[in-house]
Amino acid sequence: MRKIVTLTLLMAVGFAMTLNAQVVQTDSIGRAANPNVEIGKAIKTTGVISMSVGLPCVLAGVASLLYAEYLPNPTEGYTTSQTVASQRADMQYMTTKEFINKLEIYNGKVRTANNAGCMLTSIGAALTIVGIPLYHCGKRIMTIDVNYTGNGAGMALNF
Repeated sequence: MRKIVTLTLLMAVGFAMTLNAQVVQTDSIGRAANPNVEIGKAIKTTGVISMSVGLPCVLAGVASLLYAEYLPNPTEGYTTSQTVASQRADMQYMTTKEFINKLEIYNGKVRTANNAGCMLTSIGAALTIVGIPLYHCGKRIMTIDVNYTGNGAGMALNF
């Protein structure tokens, strides 16, 4: 139940950040005539959306890795030997079948949380790293100058 609540909260944060990134306004005709401005604004919006998806993914990935690391082992304090359980006060007896069942469930949870954490962290980091320069230099990143002289036409890309 806590996983569903946590995932829902992370999705809500990502959705809210995405909604804040998309400002709806009417385009003026003068601005639509310059494709460089439109490309720059689209790149900046792409950067904002990339970061708004990437940061929650990184946080969810780190949370999954921490969950896998600090998940308590349910087999600690138990033994499958009755002689050891009778000699030590801190050990309790458990049948081998119960011990193996609890250990398999525990290992499955740890493995799943590690896999999810590694994937979410790497995907989120990639989206965030790509989104930062797109957002920061979005309007300036694509300055295209088309020059025409008597010898021909040329294009200059300035980043």
